Amino acid sequence: IREKSFGKLENTTLSEYSKIAKNDGCQDEYQYAPEGGESPQQVRERVREFMNALCIEAMAFENDDMWKVLLVSHAGWIREFIGYMSEDLKCRGLPTSGRNERGYYPFTPNTGITTFSLTLDKEAENMIISAECTLFQSIQHLDSVP
Repeated sequence: IREKSFGKLENTTLSEYSKIAKNDGCQDEYQYAPEGGESPQQVRERVREFMNALCIEAMAFENDDMWKVLLVSHAGWIREFIGYMSEDLKCRGLPTSGRNERGYYPFTPNTGITTFSLTLDKEAENMIISAECTLFQSIQHLDSVP
């Protein structure tokens, strides 16, 4: 799933990005939307649109009780996805600690795995009627890697 667009700041380092954001008067670089780039709100809207489309597709499989989906993306999109699950869907099972001073969950570690169990109802206004996080940002699968 496509990462957040950084517009004119594509391919800059995180430290350069932070410095430019602060020079432009943005104290929270995560909220910064560089020229031609996406804001966190725009990324969150892409998350919503993606999840709505995924739910519509899942509902086409009426005979399946379980539908497993693997989502692979980058840190910015994943952060907005976690925010969507937490804030929009009131997902159960997410850690209550570990957020930074601005209330953000940490960026997922490389190859980190988070799993959710969703309950869908095509008759409901929002097809996702419940969500539960069953594993959060786990890198346990790397324990056996030398």
